[in-house]
Amino acid sequence: MQTPPADRAMLPVAAALSATAAWNLTAMGADADGLAHALGTGLGAVGLIGALLWLAHAISQLPAGWMIERYGTRAVGALAAAGMLACNLLSAIEPDAIALGATRLVAGFFCGTGAVCAVMVARGRTAVGQGLVGGATSAGAAAPLALVPALEPLLGWRAPFVLGAVPAALMLPALAAVHDVRAPLRAAHRAATGLRSLLADDVLLRLSALLAAQTVLSWTMGNWIVLLLDRDGRFSSVVAGLLGALVFAGGIVARPLGAWITASTRVSANVLIGACLLGGSAAVGVIAAGAPPWVLGLAIAGLGLTASMPWAVILHAAGVARPHDAAAGVGMVGSGGTLAACASIPLFGVAFDTGHETLALVCLAVLAACSVLVLPVVRAQEPTLSAATESSLAGLGSDRSASRP
Repeated sequence: MQTPPADRAMLPVAAALSATAAWNLTAMGADADGLAHALGTGLGAVGLIGALLWLAHAISQLPAGWMIERYGTRAVGALAAAGMLACNLLSAIEPDAIALGATRLVAGFFCGTGAVCAVMVARGRTAVGQGLVGGATSAGAAAPLALVPALEPLLGWRAPFVLGAVPAALMLPALAAVHDVRAPLRAAHRAATGLRSLLADDVLLRLSALLAAQTVLSWTMGNWIVLLLDRDGRFSSVVAGLLGALVFAGGIVARPLGAWITASTRVSANVLIGACLLGGSAAVGVIAAGAPPWVLGLAIAGLGLTASMPWAVILHAAGVARPHDAAAGVGMVGSGGTLAACASIPLFGVAFDTGHETLALVCLAVLAACSVLVLPVVRAQEPTLSAATESSLAGLGSDRSASRP
């Protein structure tokens, strides 16, 4: 039996949980200078604290999948929301770098858990629900860039954490109404969910590579694009910020759009993923080449759309690849993608410090383009996965579905 598809009425809850988790990923960067001043440290220390959160966010997603399979989305989602609430409140107590690093590290685990839980709540026959959650993720990541600077005069250095605690608190009663999604399988039909089994799954490994390419194109470029434009010298700081925001803002539209395209048109998942990764790679190449300003602006806007569009489609495929332990599959693929950002974001920082940003951009473009080489294997699996999905969904609520392989 496959994990049941989500109640569509629960999509707003899933989207809100995803946005709540995403807030924490960018909140400190929205007032990095003010936070560094309050802590009595430099921007390097603030970046290191942020990296701790990202690392925990990455490695927590596979364990989160296992927890969801065992305890269900309601309990795990409530745990994630309560954890994010507590960590944000603790972070706002005292401006101490060590204490803040500890609370952000723990917050990262709850953010990763909440992100996987939101994807599972939104699961359905197609990737459309996950696309809406993906759009909310992009909105949640973009929101601090607008709200934290506006409220910093009132809240001071605590603004990222106080504001982050509010949606986490609101999530707790909302999650109480969530339909509990899990996969209670009979022992004879339970698939192996151990780490060795997941790492031996060729489809999941290839989906992880695709998500890693997508994540680096969107999140890594989103973290460094403003500084890159500042160094270009042809843009004011305001224009650089507005153009840079397009990388994140594009995902608000692109993630649901990508899911809708594969669900409602004849465009296959593989064609969409391949076209987007190649398009994103080309956009990075244009940025690296130092094109005229108007071409550069179009390339950045195109990157925001193409880099985000495959997200929901890839995660939906991860759940379909292992219908008996879908949450674990989604968690593994999500961990792989996020770890790529954990590695590439600081590497880009080193490249910027040493004056090799153009080389870093070229390497990113080449690696993202090469990731499409795994698509033929995913394509070969599609008929089997689609048939398994239809069989499971058709048999929900009957004992016959439990007896199917």
